Amino acid sequence: MYAEGFAAALAEQGYRPGTVTRHLRLMAYVSHWLRAEGMAASTLSSATADAVLAHRKAAGYRARTSMRPLLEYLCAVGVTPPAGSTTVDTPVDALLARYAGYLARERGLAKDTIRWNVEVARPFLLGRQRGAQVELETLTAGDVAAFVVGLSRRQPASLRRSASALGPC
Repeated sequence: MYAEGFAAALAEQGYRPGTVTRHLRLMAYVSHWLRAEGMAASTLSSATADAVLAHRKAAGYRARTSMRPLLEYLCAVGVTPPAGSTTVDTPVDALLARYAGYLARERGLAKDTIRWNVEVARPFLLGRQRGAQVELETLTAGDVAAFVVGLSRRQPASLRRSASALGPC
């Protein structure tokens, strides 16, 4: 619905055709994700974009394309509200903010390490989100092990670091 306008806007900004194509593919992925979640394009925010990118990363995609141009375009055409206006954190965002605070306060980790740990934990927690809650009460060691096995298939080189990020989660 918005693809032609988005492509034209990117071209006007000087994006190369290959880059425009990557942005359009990301837009299609976002559209499918929103539809699967039962969400409208108007609900797309930076928090939702983070969730989409985490899902995409967990599915094995490389993060080569930023969501910023898409968010800016949708805001410019009036589909989404401006960034920072009455954004509602998702339950996963709230939990990850607490986790990041714990890592900084209690463990004294560096900002880059905290960011890494949060991004590893995000897809795991998104997989446990049920409506407006993150279901951790029924979490088992098998659930964590299954997630780590999935990581080992997609990111074998960073498995040890990724698994340790889930330890205090």
